[in-house]
Amino acid sequence: MDLINHWLHRSGKKLTGLSVSPEGLGFARIGKGLGDAPMLDVCGFHPAQAGINLTEQLAHIARANKLKKQSCAAVIDLGKYELFPVEAPNVPENELRGAVAWRIQEMIDFAVEEAVIDVFDFPGDRPANQPRQVYAVVARESLIREHSEAIRGAHMQLNAIDIPDLALRNIAGLLPEDSQGVAFLYITGERSLITITKHKSLYFSRSFPIGFNHLQAEDLDKVEDTENTEIAGWYETLTLEIQRSIDYYESHFRQSPLMNLVLAPIEIELPQLQQHLEQSLGIKVRKLDIASILSVPQDLDEKIQARTLLAVGEALRQ
Repeated sequence: MDLINHWLHRSGKKLTGLSVSPEGLGFARIGKGLGDAPMLDVCGFHPAQAGINLTEQLAHIARANKLKKQSCAAVIDLGKYELFPVEAPNVPENELRGAVAWRIQEMIDFAVEEAVIDVFDFPGDRPANQPRQVYAVVARESLIREHSEAIRGAHMQLNAIDIPDLALRNIAGLLPEDSQGVAFLYITGERSLITITKHKSLYFSRSFPIGFNHLQAEDLDKVEDTENTEIAGWYETLTLEIQRSIDYYESHFRQSPLMNLVLAPIEIELPQLQQHLEQSLGIKVRKLDIASILSVPQDLDEKIQARTLLAVGEALRQ
């Protein structure tokens, strides 16, 4: 079973993006706008409900939004997979995934026989004297099977199952900063994901267990009590993770200094975040409104943008 099914393929057909998380299901479909910007013609979020399984949730979304028999691609939840950079074994292409599986079996905390593994190449040209490098994506087969069966059970046509890193890559590729290289920071309640892209290619991504639940504070300058001191520490840890990511991108891929960080929409207000990162990292930091890169028929508040962002990114695959 494929985890990522031809992520570089573009069919030209409309594709519905689905994002699956414990909080609920995001969905989005992209059509052609009047200008250069793609048009977001379907977008929404269906909160998870106790006692209703994934198939039932998807079936409700499909009926309500006329998505039955439509091609779709699903993004698995952040933290439900691993992404490793590895040296590609010197084997025929049709044996690559199997060879990579044995190379990474000591890196995962479950049996490799229970895993679904896919690979994609590092971007850019590699020097002739350096071995081929690939990213290996690993997830539990039970999770991939659950998503696949639920989508088909809802009478939707499954095109691919993807990871957040590549869904965000699709969005970052539309940013004006992408031509020079851009870091894109996506924050959920418990985790964050940073991607670094250039010319629509994913160079680097890293996930870490810091979310907006760790970063909420009325005023970071007030650190007299233990609670605020702890929150300030989370901000510093987040900054360190971002700086490490940027340093790796610049040194490993021999890139010029990265000067832009874009913040994805966040479900809650973090008024200190942009200024803190800009001052700490010494680069330009701005927040993304998806209406700046997509034609949006109606105003979407930041909360719904945050909850549907991965689905939007996945819908941009075609």
